[in-house]
Amino acid sequence: RQFSVGIRGFANALLKAQNARHAADYDPFSRYTREQVLDLVAKSYDAIEAFNATPRNERLHFIAYLLASDRNRRG
Repeated sequence: RQFSVGIRGFANALLKAQNARHAADYDPFSRYTREQVLDLVAKSYDAIEAFNATPRNERLHFIAYLLASDRNRRG
């Protein structure tokens, strides 16, 4: 809620891409068509553009949030 639509879209696209990557790497029953892969890549590029279009301060705040969240999960 605290981040703009661009940042939230970027985070969602990142999670979808990561989940697809994990499925492709570790799930022997996972299959992707060329169209599915191209769609995922296109959506990832769109999300990166949206991320880059957000104000610098918000991007830095989001990155700091990710780093702090990761540290909290590890310890």
